[in-house]
Amino acid sequence: LCVKMLNNIKEFHYISSASNSETTRTLKEIILEEPIRYSECDPVEKWINKLLCLDPLKNPVFLSGCPDPKICKIFLVDRNALFSGHKVSRCLIQKIFNIFAFSHYKNSPDDLQLLCDAPSHRILIMVPPFNFSIGFLPDILCALHISYEGQISRSFVQRNLLKNRYVSGDLIPWVVSKYNLDSSFAELSGIRIIRIATHPDIKNMGYGSKTLSLLQKILKERNLKREKKKKIETKRELLTHWDISPILVNMEERKNFTLDYIGVSFCLTLPLFCFWRKNGFSIVFLQGDSKKFSTEKVCIMINPRCIKKQKPLWFKNYRKEFFRKFTNLLGNEFKSIPTPIVYNIIENIKLESKRISVTKNNIKKFLTPFDFNRLFFFMEKNFIGVKIISDLLPTLARIILSNFLKKDNLSYVENLVIIGIGSQNKTIHEIKKELCLKTFIIILTIKNFLTKLIKNF
Repeated sequence: LCVKMLNNIKEFHYISSASNSETTRTLKEIILEEPIRYSECDPVEKWINKLLCLDPLKNPVFLSGCPDPKICKIFLVDRNALFSGHKVSRCLIQKIFNIFAFSHYKNSPDDLQLLCDAPSHRILIMVPPFNFSIGFLPDILCALHISYEGQISRSFVQRNLLKNRYVSGDLIPWVVSKYNLDSSFAELSGIRIIRIATHPDIKNMGYGSKTLSLLQKILKERNLKREKKKKIETKRELLTHWDISPILVNMEERKNFTLDYIGVSFCLTLPLFCFWRKNGFSIVFLQGDSKKFSTEKVCIMINPRCIKKQKPLWFKNYRKEFFRKFTNLLGNEFKSIPTPIVYNIIENIKLESKRISVTKNNIKKFLTPFDFNRLFFFMEKNFIGVKIISDLLPTLARIILSNFLKKDNLSYVENLVIIGIGSQNKTIHEIKKELCLKTFIIILTIKNFLTKLIKNF
């Protein structure tokens, strides 16, 4: 069982035992203090943990202070030098895995094996300004674990989709192709960001966003000047005093290659979704059926790479298709998602859509004259409950989703209440518990929304 589920069991037990202490069962927690596989302070265990970088330091040492993210640079870590066995390379591996471990990533020996053997996996790091010298490693501000994906044959994807077969590797191409039943997406080339981690002492200071912006900027640049190459070669000579390639390679020095998108896959939470949305990523896939023992849902967000400002056609079609499926399933498979996350997902897709003016012809598609009579009756009479317009709440939510009203017209709470009750089919009690609002405030919010709708009409 996961830690989150154990905490939920404890909370439920404490609440039930406080309410009725006679009929509830007792919950006993047994803690195993003696190690099973190794004895205490076993030298073999220490050696294995040190070899596989599974024993991070208590607190990574950070000496360079907090430099301005604008003056920091990102470098590609050369894998041949990283696994050369040199003392400096071993220190760099430990630094990278320390940052991943302190960013709540579940590290395993497979991560080290992927970096060593998988030809498509790479590590990028952002470091402060420093002078190149022998045996010196700068502080790592942010580490980025990426993988190249895509460029799969369309016929191969079509055969596997018809047989409902999933091939391991290339996560985003296979999942998105199966979700949209479009084998052409697998032919595109892209980068999947597997992990991004910032030093624990400088979290929430913009270093992660700056790392992503630098990566996107470098991928956009195609033509490099020869003068820059000469300067980079002189700097590289300072590092090549042993018979291996330099550990840190400037991204501007590498040959440019065409990429169609940058993608990321993660378990959906509000802070993570807002972070990727802020950096220009848009959601194109959300797992409908959650895991057996967890309510977490996996989502995929993509940032297309294009020379012009206009987004590619395939990206626009995928967004429209996802928005249609997502809104239709809000009351079923996506009912358990918190309403603030649902609102952010809707706003992420609706940013580029045009607003439809509220006219009589448009509004008649949703509401009849009898519906308007009920709405006026509910607004004017304080003793009338919400049940009189309960069947109209999904229609009101559809008006918001159809982008009939301006974004500035409705408040944040009004959007949450209408979407939660109307689209997700949640009760007032569930909205009250989720948003920490009182019942009369929820009813007042619905009335405020109706007055704004009628004013625009």
